[in-house]
Amino acid sequence: MANTRYGANYERTKDLRRVELKKEIAATIKKELAKGGELYKTLTLPERLLLPARGEDSSGHPLTPAEVKRIKVTLKETGGRTCSSTTATIRGFPDVLNEYAIGVTERRVNLDVDDQPRRYTPRASAFLKAVEALIRTFNFDGSDLMTDYFHVRFYLHVQFDRDEEDAQREEIVRRCSPLRAKGMDLLKPMHAVLSDWCVDNGYKPPSCPTFNAAGTFLGGYFEKMLAKAFDLDLVQRLKADLREVEQQINAADDWTDVPQPPPPFPTDKPRQTNRNQPDKPTQPYEFQPDL
Repeated sequence: MANTRYGANYERTKDLRRVELKKEIAATIKKELAKGGELYKTLTLPERLLLPARGEDSSGHPLTPAEVKRIKVTLKETGGRTCSSTTATIRGFPDVLNEYAIGVTERRVNLDVDDQPRRYTPRASAFLKAVEALIRTFNFDGSDLMTDYFHVRFYLHVQFDRDEEDAQREEIVRRCSPLRAKGMDLLKPMHAVLSDWCVDNGYKPPSCPTFNAAGTFLGGYFEKMLAKAFDLDLVQRLKADLREVEQQINAADDWTDVPQPPPPFPTDKPRQTNRNQPDKPTQPYEFQPDL
């Protein structure tokens, strides 16, 4: 097609088979992660140069060479003969999650759409976009969204490792809220047993939930599994213990050390407001998970 867009590395790799292309992309990522590469610069630049958005802490320090060395990007390819899908997973990245955003989620703070903080830190977001941009240089795109026509060399999804994200989230919650940490300790033994049961019976094991997600874990999709793997009286006793912790949180929320969002950057767009509705005050919702 006349409107097909080609990446900078497409021409020299257009004759490579899928396995060879995967090796070439992995080698290029490794090269750019080395000292002097573009990915290396993204990791070692001062964070203030990464244009942090509202609700992000811009006080982070550049990564050390030892921290950069621990970062790995693995590629997994799936799909048929004509088109494939590539998933790039980033592992070993320190401080992926934006602590302020975790605090907003856990405390269920009511914020305007324009004030919603981003999930990742500025450096993590910049690195994610840099890895995606680098891999896309091996791709071509002749799609036409107006007619729902899609034509690419491969589809691409870049993500941080889910287990590492969950571990960082749990560390933040435990450090900032002893009461929520107590609730998570109540859930952990049941989560471990349920995960083993899911593996033995061919189901995908659930992620270890934070206290805020206790209602989702104890009901909904996992409700029938819990009924098979546990005595229902045990589940009811656990729900009662979680309600007690919930009441303590409602009485006096113990979340501490949540960094406040910095003022808007000069380049931020003006806030979009509805003239027919007055601004609502920012306040946390009363914590009531669906148990």
